[in-house]
Amino acid sequence: MKLILNKCQTLCVGLLILFSFHLSAESALTPEQQQWLANNNRLTFSAAAKARPFSYINRNNEFAGVSADIIARLEQHLGIEAFYKPSASWAEALAMLRTGQIDFIPWIYITEPRTQHFLFSEPYLIDELVLFTRSDFHYVSGLDDMQSHSLAVLRDSAVADVLARDYPQIELITYNSIENALEGLATGQTDGIVHSNAIIEQLLRLSDIDNIEFAATTPYRFGQAFAVHPAKAELVPLLNQVIAVITEQERALLLDKWTNVRVVEKQNWQTLLLWLGLITLLAAVAVGVITIRNRRVAFLAVQKSEVLLASAQRMAGMASWQWQAVDDSMIWSGEGGQMIGLPHNRRVTRRGYLQLVHPEDQLAVKQRWAHAVDKGVYQSEHRLLIDGKVKWIREIAELDTDSEGNLEFALGTTQDIHDQKLAELQQAESADKLQKLTAKLIHVQEEERRRVAAELHDDFGQRLAALSIDVGGLELDPDIAPARDRVAKLKANLIQVAADAHDLSRRLHPAMIDDLGLADALTTEVESFIRRESIDVAFHVSKQLPELSSEARLSLFRIVQEALDNVAKYACASMVQVSLEIEQQRLILQVMDDGVGFDVEQAMKSPGIGLQSMMERAKLIGAELAIAAELNQGATVELTMALAAAKAQ
Repeated sequence: MKLILNKCQTLCVGLLILFSFHLSAESALTPEQQQWLANNNRLTFSAAAKARPFSYINRNNEFAGVSADIIARLEQHLGIEAFYKPSASWAEALAMLRTGQIDFIPWIYITEPRTQHFLFSEPYLIDELVLFTRSDFHYVSGLDDMQSHSLAVLRDSAVADVLARDYPQIELITYNSIENALEGLATGQTDGIVHSNAIIEQLLRLSDIDNIEFAATTPYRFGQAFAVHPAKAELVPLLNQVIAVITEQERALLLDKWTNVRVVEKQNWQTLLLWLGLITLLAAVAVGVITIRNRRVAFLAVQKSEVLLASAQRMAGMASWQWQAVDDSMIWSGEGGQMIGLPHNRRVTRRGYLQLVHPEDQLAVKQRWAHAVDKGVYQSEHRLLIDGKVKWIREIAELDTDSEGNLEFALGTTQDIHDQKLAELQQAESADKLQKLTAKLIHVQEEERRRVAAELHDDFGQRLAALSIDVGGLELDPDIAPARDRVAKLKANLIQVAADAHDLSRRLHPAMIDDLGLADALTTEVESFIRRESIDVAFHVSKQLPELSSEARLSLFRIVQEALDNVAKYACASMVQVSLEIEQQRLILQVMDDGVGFDVEQAMKSPGIGLQSMMERAKLIGAELAIAAELNQGATVELTMALAAAKAQ
């Protein structure tokens, strides 16, 4: 009769045997095999994700277990790469292999029905199945005692097939996972379970179930082997070649590496006690030596690290803390106690800490904490109100949740940013005041331009027109016939001066913007530019242009006007393109030339009055102004503005 040998013997074997997992000399591969491997050097596989010790996903989300080491041996020997595709259950893994979604399963029981669908390698381990029942179930000596009772089995498993064939009187209750099967047994849904002893023992250790125990052995022994999709038949002899060079001792050590439980022949109690005594002695000696040797060093290292950490936190104005949900406690470092005025034990509940948060910030802090549970990272800048004084802080923390998604622990830092925040607020306030002052200056400038333009148009323009009429009358006077040519020239000059005065008035204040709209005002400005500078301009305005606010119309006009003036002064261009378009609810203004270009980065370091004026006008209407240029490649001025902000209210 067999029983379970506990961890003690396995640990002793580990202490007395040096584990070696080195592959023997690589067997020769035929040219055909080498060619097949070259064409199939990336293979995919799957297996149960919760079947310790044979296959499972570890804390680093990596495939692990006995089969993982076998696959590593396979990759080393054959020079291939194997990639794991997750599967939720054995049934899903088998379905993936059957449909060709994967190339192989690294460990599976060989049964006659499965050989009809898959190819199998030689077995590399033998797994014995045992019977487990609840501790309050009556004594059983084997499966014969389970007649008229029920057993838990996994869907599409080899165990289910053989039990249905050999014990038709036993009711089989099917589960999708071994965890669900054990839960069903523990809660009385079934009376027992037949499964791999190594897997059951591992799961029971890792769970809270304490009412399931080993009952009896069974006659079933299954070989564990690779299952291969028939399309990859060439892989089977290669697998057998790898398995053949793994010795029995290596296989035993491989199993010991991943589990501390094995089924062995019944041992003499004296032998077991001897093993236990030897292990206890070895462990006591090792622990004593290590403790005596390292205790002082460890204490000094910890003490030094704490001093360095405290100094670093003090210089950075930073404190660390940890919070745990079980008692809502926050434990702070020494700097934290000074930062928020905690008592000497530096402990406070989070609820108590939230009372220190400024009343105007408390709701936002609670919302950030709640939203951070899903992301696992909490960040917040807020004010504390301590003894009537406001203090700005920045908090960053990592949050941990339990298996059900409930928050249970947090580890974070808090930094005093009061001086930095005050400087930022003062800078923002100064920038706001400067922008308001700039807006006021531009408004005053526009009003002055409006007044001067009105005087030019209404006063000087009218007087020049009257003067030109008077001069025109002199041409008809016969007494000045000898000077008629000079009078005609004088009249022409007066008319030109009047036209220049009118043009200057329009440039100072384009009244046409208010009378006819932005499109007509820009058209007139472009035509005036062409006459004045003899530079071709391609001009286009969207027909979908809505009614804009007066501020937006004037700013857009001034930016175009300033951009054209810059082209005339500096660009040496032969062609300019001006466009005003609507794209995706945005107003886009572009002025492009084919001139000599300039260094934008250098120009932005100390922008001139014209460039500065364009940028300020763009800010005042909530637009973004971008300038791009390259030497001898021309320049582009582009303004982008949300259409909703540009529309007239």
